[in-house]
Amino acid sequence: MIDFKEIPEAHKATGNQDRFEFFARDFLAELSYEIIEEPNRGSDGGTGADMVVEEKRVGPGGETKIRWFVSCKHKAHSNKSVSQADDPNIMDRVSAKACNGFIGFYSSVISTGLSTVLDGLRTKIEVFTYCPNNIESILTKRAEMANVFARYFPKSYQSWKETCGANTGLFDPTLIPSFTQITKPQNKNFNADKFYDGFPPT
Repeated sequence: MIDFKEIPEAHKATGNQDRFEFFARDFLAELSYEIIEEPNRGSDGGTGADMVVEEKRVGPGGETKIRWFVSCKHKAHSNKSVSQADDPNIMDRVSAKACNGFIGFYSSVISTGLSTVLDGLRTKIEVFTYCPNNIESILTKRAEMANVFARYFPKSYQSWKETCGANTGLFDPTLIPSFTQITKPQNKNFNADKFYDGFPPT
């Protein structure tokens, strides 16, 4: 239903090659992850981290913070799965960023080999993956995601709104918060002038 190819390819120098990382940032920020390290081309220090985010969990034992290493892989245009070669040495990279969790944020499915690696890592660190199915489910079922959905997938959003949105009420324009409200990350060092790196709101 959502066409991930609406986001430009990540390895072509068009000026929009980082857009999938910005989508991941806005998506995670809306899910209440705090953005600790923003996507920034060429500044990962060789660790391969597209960003670092923090999650707060509150339970009977108090508050726990999980520092997540986020690796984004946008392979939708190739129609290929994300392989172990695409995301190598995960444990070393997570450790290099002093993280205790790994998030794979992918626009295509995971290969069997990479899935096996991630399963093995779950005994050592927290592991979670966002792939097309659960990304689509979150975008289409949560009203607070409407602006993120519309911004990065305008054609898919319009199609969804016409076929499903009217029936669910999720995409009533009067219910959608302002652009600033819905896209600003939970980051005390947030700089609105630099946040979108030249990508104006749609």
